[in-house]
Amino acid sequence: MEFGAFCEEIRRLTGLDLCQYRPHQIERRLDALLARYQVPDWTAYLELLRGDPARREEFVEWVTIGVSEFFRNPDRFEELRRQHLPALMEAAGPQGLRVWSAGCADGPEAYSVAILIEELDPGGLHHVLGTDIDRHGLRAAEAGLYGEEALRQVDAATRQRFFRQRGDSWEVVPAVRSRVTFRYHDLLSPVYPQGFHLVLCRNVLIYFEEATKRAVLARLAGALVAGGLLFLGATEMVRDPHSLGLRYISPCFYGREG
Repeated sequence: MEFGAFCEEIRRLTGLDLCQYRPHQIERRLDALLARYQVPDWTAYLELLRGDPARREEFVEWVTIGVSEFFRNPDRFEELRRQHLPALMEAAGPQGLRVWSAGCADGPEAYSVAILIEELDPGGLHHVLGTDIDRHGLRAAEAGLYGEEALRQVDAATRQRFFRQRGDSWEVVPAVRSRVTFRYHDLLSPVYPQGFHLVLCRNVLIYFEEATKRAVLARLAGALVAGGLLFLGATEMVRDPHSLGLRYISPCFYGREG
């Protein structure tokens, strides 16, 4: 079976459009799945997916690379806390910030921003939306339980204040969890939520083809209010940001013009 035919059948079964991702990365992950289930080729693997909804959900989880941790690139989150969030809060006024963590995996990024918000303005009416295509990851995010590896960038004081130990896991405290809502959303969809002061989309764009990446960036920029902030991953950048209505601020950060 050719890769294009396989992608078309996957889109029909799961709604996931593999053609928008970089082929070599997808094929590498598919080869790992074939070896895991000891099936000889993509045709045989499709037969597994057709007969088992749980396998289809697992496939989406496996392919969309849901890896995350709290405060990934801590220097960038420190800049967000020290410089950008106070300015955004002042601009937002008493209605509070609207924040979107796009491609949130199992939730650490969304909760990281909520922790900073709780530190800076515990009484403010601020809210964080976390979205992803992986429904299993979203269920884990709602549970708010994480292992040591996800918390490796969390200092002792932050851990003591915003987490509670539950056996071998750490649970995000209710004050932080109450600020965050998780919801399914596919970044390849043309319909995006709107009206955000801050949008985080970190270490997601690197998996897309260039044309897809540009289209996603345009829609992310359009989801921001004037003066809003787009926060990307450490290896991601926007070429010609002005054409998207953005301006470069500092590594990882772009402001919405207007």
